[in-house]
Amino acid sequence: MQAVPDPAKTSNQIPPEWRVFRSGVGMVLYTQAGDIALFSRADQPMVVWQFPQGGWDMGETVEAALWRELQEETGLTKDQISKVDAYPGLLYYEYPTEGFSIRCPNALGQIHQWYFLAVRDGVAIDLALARDQEFAAVRFGSFKELLGTPSFKSGVYEQLADYFERHVWPR
Repeated sequence: MQAVPDPAKTSNQIPPEWRVFRSGVGMVLYTQAGDIALFSRADQPMVVWQFPQGGWDMGETVEAALWRELQEETGLTKDQISKVDAYPGLLYYEYPTEGFSIRCPNALGQIHQWYFLAVRDGVAIDLALARDQEFAAVRFGSFKELLGTPSFKSGVYEQLADYFERHVWPR
């Protein structure tokens, strides 16, 4: 039996059978007008727009993870959301390089249950209320703006955009 790898070591020293996809939840927040919230990370030297997403803790239900991550990353609470739609299935992406994730160095990428959350009229996203200061800014825009950004997450974002336009916010 092999010993458990030291997380301080680089990912290329982790046996392939121990490489995993980190599980979590992701969320697309949108207004009653159909504009989506785009968030820029605080830990990136250049502005990269994305959706909030976070890990699913051991023993936690996916619904509990959703509401915890919503508050931690955006400062919003469940009562500030008027509608919830779940994407019908899990979506995953692979990291561009080994050892990309500091939090989970043995991760190949992430796999998420995604949700579309309608923000109640009159509710503002105040990132100062977020428990984790992961994001430096938030703005409202469209999927089109996000899809124009090259990213290893682009396949997931394309699937979310398609589902949003067909099922959550059909025109």
